[in-house]
Amino acid sequence: MRDSFEHRRWPPVGDPRRAEWEVHEIQCLATHFASLNALKSFDLEEAQHEWSRLKREFHDVPFFSLPYKKFWEHVSRHYDNTHGYRNVNIIARLSCLMLPDSSICERGFAAYGRIHTAERANLKASTVRNVLLFKAYGPKSIADFNPADIYDGWMGIIAPDDSTGFIKCSQRRNLAAMIKRVIKSALRECE
Repeated sequence: MRDSFEHRRWPPVGDPRRAEWEVHEIQCLATHFASLNALKSFDLEEAQHEWSRLKREFHDVPFFSLPYKKFWEHVSRHYDNTHGYRNVNIIARLSCLMLPDSSICERGFAAYGRIHTAERANLKASTVRNVLLFKAYGPKSIADFNPADIYDGWMGIIAPDDSTGFIKCSQRRNLAAMIKRVIKSALRECE
């Protein structure tokens, strides 16, 4: 997204690609952010026209050499309604507000490190993924755990084939029996 608005990456003046540079990206961003209140009065067709005009008019302005954020802050402050770049500025402001960082990835790596330890080094990737999902979205305590819902869902998965009346996979039957035993013992412990 930021690449589209990175003014220093625009094709040089006179290059025929400059006029169409990232025009489609404006539409993608507007669609992506359509639910935001800032885009309630947004006009996509006008924004695409403004975008093409802006690239023609801003090739020799003194602030063109500014870094990304400072450039768009300047355009936002001085070229909003007066010069007719209102719609482009809405998208540019949204792109400036979204800070790229790696904190989400870092939290994921830290959580993975707490699961995949030296003692548990042979875990499969799918097992670690399931544990991470359970930690993130599962119940916070055993008292909040409702095993009946899981059991009913599992029984729906291993339901007999309607045409033959048999369950096709014996492994699923064995897992279902094991889950039933685990659920019953968990329920006894909670009582």
